[in-house]
Amino acid sequence: MTITLSGPIVRRYYQKYEISTNLFENIQSSSCIVQFIDTETSLVKGTFIYNQLINNKATDGVVLANAFNADIVENILDNPASTVDVYTSSQGNISLNVTKNWWSDFDDTQMFSRIIDQRRVPSFVRFNLAPTLTSREMDCNSVNNCSNREDCVRNNTCRCTAGWTGAQCTDYDCLGANTCYGNGICIGPNECNCNFGWSGKFCNHASCINVHVCCWFHRK
Repeated sequence: MTITLSGPIVRRYYQKYEISTNLFENIQSSSCIVQFIDTETSLVKGTFIYNQLINNKATDGVVLANAFNADIVENILDNPASTVDVYTSSQGNISLNVTKNWWSDFDDTQMFSRIIDQRRVPSFVRFNLAPTLTSREMDCNSVNNCSNREDCVRNNTCRCTAGWTGAQCTDYDCLGANTCYGNGICIGPNECNCNFGWSGKFCNHASCINVHVCCWFHRK
């Protein structure tokens, strides 16, 4: 998977993207599995978060971090068959955010052996690594185990199934129903109760029920 950020950015506000809660497992590559590339524009911010990269075999390394404004945080990195977990070939006197990750062991020596940055090649950029995760286990007991509505993606952090939201996934929403198009109220997970004059699952069909003038024009 390649994430490339390029071309002129003329907007004055930030563009943001997030790649989260994916599983990359048992993948073989002659280069890398995930690579981030950008043109050093400060108006594009990215986050690679809550992903699990496990038991992959990549010759160059699992993640190529050549994006100056992409944070690689709170991921599980456990790929002993790969050369390294995260590496860069970008040069400069800046630091990239690679914090709060799990490096297959809670040990600095192990962590440094799983990266290639300025510590190995002085002309490369440097990774900020601390703090790190102290365990790869994910525990959501404090948020009621997400109320059994989807995944525990990090300690006490849930990814709710469609139609549910909130820290414990106990609140329903209608985002999957486009918030009822503003023509009704949300009464359950992606379930709408339409206002008078609107119908359909998402309340996006106009209705002329009980409006006799529509019938008169139709007959005419």
